Amino acid sequence: MRMSIRTKIIIANLLVILPLLVVLNVLIVSAFEQYNLRTVRNRLLQATQTVQLEVSRHLSELPEPSGSDLHFLNKEISQRVGSPTQLFYIKNNRNILVDSRTGNIEYNSATAASDEGFQVAISEGGNYILKDSGGIRYFEVSFPIYHVVELVGSGRIVYSLEQEYALIGGLRKILLSLSGLFFILIMSLLYALTNRLVSPLIQLKNSITQFDINHPGTLLNFERADEEVFQLARSFNQMAENIRDLVRKLSDEKVKQKTFYDNMTHELKTPLTTIMGCADLACRVDSPEKREQCLSTIQSECGRLLRIVNQLLHQSRINEYESRVEKKRLDLGEVVAEAVKILQYKAKKNHIALSLTRPKQPIMGYIDGDKITELVLNLVDNAIKHSGTDKVEVALRVQENHVLLDVIDYGRGFQIGVSTKQKDDMFESQGIGLNICRRIVEQHGGSMYILPQQVGTIVRVQLPQAADAATGHNFSVDGLLE
Repeated sequence: MRMSIRTKIIIANLLVILPLLVVLNVLIVSAFEQYNLRTVRNRLLQATQTVQLEVSRHLSELPEPSGSDLHFLNKEISQRVGSPTQLFYIKNNRNILVDSRTGNIEYNSATAASDEGFQVAISEGGNYILKDSGGIRYFEVSFPIYHVVELVGSGRIVYSLEQEYALIGGLRKILLSLSGLFFILIMSLLYALTNRLVSPLIQLKNSITQFDINHPGTLLNFERADEEVFQLARSFNQMAENIRDLVRKLSDEKVKQKTFYDNMTHELKTPLTTIMGCADLACRVDSPEKREQCLSTIQSECGRLLRIVNQLLHQSRINEYESRVEKKRLDLGEVVAEAVKILQYKAKKNHIALSLTRPKQPIMGYIDGDKITELVLNLVDNAIKHSGTDKVEVALRVQENHVLLDVIDYGRGFQIGVSTKQKDDMFESQGIGLNICRRIVEQHGGSMYILPQQVGTIVRVQLPQAADAATGHNFSVDGLLE
């Protein structure tokens, strides 16, 4: 069921106001009730002191009072405090109970002897309790009675709270009436406010309905409308003019997204393939050392896979569809060696000899280790799968102002003498992998070439010694910056 904006605004406000009114009423009534009960309790506790003094004075005159004496004494005390009272006299185990409500005198009263309130008052020095009888609440305040220093019994004041709760009921009715008036006032204000908000929107809706989409030059005319509606109409006109540009941008964005996710899928495939291969090898080998190497590779690739996924999530959150590099100062030789090591099992499985030559000294530079690993894995994996060779060599060396990384196979290779355009087409024809490699190299400021040979192919990556133009750090041998 659809609701109008006016209805939604009113309902939303009512869902806030009504609970607040209910809570406010409950809090006020509860606070008033607690205040009244505290006031009555304090008044009764003061009255117990008066009763104790009165009883002590009478006992001084009548050290051994009879049941009738206690009855008249209790009646006098009840009239003085303005509430029913009870006296329970226990001296010499007489256990006499007198009650001003019934006028009865009970000798050896078992009821009083077992009464919890009297017993607590005698043993602990007094207590009060709130009771409910027949829908009427009342206070019972019990207290000990002493003659000089001797405990001779216990007394009790019974105070009905009927008048207090009648007052609370009157307060509740007043609050309900005020809440009703407040509710009516709020409803009137809400209706007036929502009417002022909604009327221009209804006017705008009617104008948009009459808008002729077949005549792009037709615009909404709200020159005399309120400022908000005028601004909204102008925004609608601007939106109509920009729809074509928006559609074009959305189409371009969709292409970028597809390219990005295609590339990321390929990036995820590489570590997953490595993990599956190492897991398979770990199940086959008997050597603990080789099994440890497999597990180490699996752990390394899982870490790289997790970093790729985190980067994918981050770029998806910020709607960025360009692969990014995060450069750190690393030994390029070690990164390449680790990547080659990962593919040793796959090369051996395909009866291909895979080797690496590199300088003994570290080749330090600012690179993205994961991206360079992906670059080497893709290039060597392509050579293993597609060249038909029995030998793949990876060579890393420093030459003049460049660092060169060659992946050499001795298989079928490419045709010698191809044009520049044909070389560019090679990247496209070899699938996403080579395109990703070229993008990684370019992000490091380098170039990538396919060099066909008489036998086989050399795929060369050329990185400048100025590996990070933003920081000015160069690749260096022996770990020293040039």
